[in-house]
Amino acid sequence: MPNFLPKHVAEAANAMLTDLPADEWDVMDRGEQVGDDEQAIEHAFQFAEPEDHPETLGLLSSAVASVFPELVPSFSVAAYGRGDFIHPHDDKAHVGVEREEGGGEVLHSRRYAAVLYLSKGWKRQWGGAFVDLEGEAEHVPAFNSLIVFEVPRMHFVAPVLSDARRRLSLFGWWLEAGRLYELDSEIPAEEEEEEEEEEEEERGPRKRGEKRRAQQSREAGGRRKR
Repeated sequence: MPNFLPKHVAEAANAMLTDLPADEWDVMDRGEQVGDDEQAIEHAFQFAEPEDHPETLGLLSSAVASVFPELVPSFSVAAYGRGDFIHPHDDKAHVGVEREEGGGEVLHSRRYAAVLYLSKGWKRQWGGAFVDLEGEAEHVPAFNSLIVFEVPRMHFVAPVLSDARRRLSLFGWWLEAGRLYELDSEIPAEEEEEEEEEEEEERGPRKRGEKRRAQQSREAGGRRKR
């Protein structure tokens, strides 16, 4: 979705992130916490929370959140320097959202994901592309363009190659109440056993064919020796 924000708003958003002091950024360089388990999603970049800057980044987050006003937004801003990346993943996660009344939390799932690119004049040779593995497409981070997709969807962020420029963006998810899917770590043991049995059945004919070919080869060798 090109030109998502009015031009002057996009320019202001770029200035916000460019001018954000270094001590306002946190470093993300470990496995992402998904549910109760630590998932091995390797990534490295800097991020900041819009809620810490309600008069600036908070307004930017609200503008993107308005795409799905009926869902719960969860957005952050990011800066990728040279070498920063995210390895392939599908964005699935369950998140506890505090009740507005009565206390406690309600389980939500990530329903949609979005990235709003905010680096001006980004060039393909600088890396940092969003690579959609399911659609087999590569998206260069074009200024003021918004990507939205339904979760789960396999994708990754290619390493940034520029020493002089940072890849700036706002990213995050819209959350919907309920367990919309199972996490990989939550697949029941019975299903895993069924999958293993199916794989074994598929391998069976191949193994029998390999044994048959090996036997034929030995017999042919025996005949040649005689």
